[in-house]
Amino acid sequence: MTDAEILEGVLEHEGGYTNDPADHGGPTNFGITQSDLAHWRNRPVTAAEVEHMTREEALAIYQLRYLKGPGFSGIWNPDLRALVVDCGVNHGTARATLWLQRALGIHADGVFGTDTRTAVNRANPLPVFLRICATRVRVYGSLISHDPTQSRFAGGWTDRVADFIEAAPLGAVPPLTGGIA
Repeated sequence: MTDAEILEGVLEHEGGYTNDPADHGGPTNFGITQSDLAHWRNRPVTAAEVEHMTREEALAIYQLRYLKGPGFSGIWNPDLRALVVDCGVNHGTARATLWLQRALGIHADGVFGTDTRTAVNRANPLPVFLRICATRVRVYGSLISHDPTQSRFAGGWTDRVADFIEAAPLGAVPPLTGGIA
């Protein structure tokens, strides 16, 4: 899976323009919130500007702010990289990094630095991948428990995690060697 395919997957999960009062993100297009777009353009933006943002601009934002910027492009396993990027989009890159670090069993500071990059690229990606998925499901449950109005989003959230689990990188587990004929 290429980085372009990862970002296309994010766009597929995020969909088009919404301005749902129950969504804490406010006006959002392609998963890019009004706040994200304002930060990207370095000025305040209107809901109309969010609505009319191009797909290409959304992809550029994802490429810089959610893939390269936080260092996630340094994750060698493409399935794990896709999951961490998607978590960064949906939960913030610092939180995605914390979840990755906890899944790896290393110091969790929310910064994707050299130690994190080394650990993730030495680890068997499947258990790390599944631990992050489990964390994500628990976070969604906690969000709903603390704010029942968010339960209307549960179906989409759980479908998103289920899509990753169904595509789990089973090929990432090293093959058995010797002993079995």
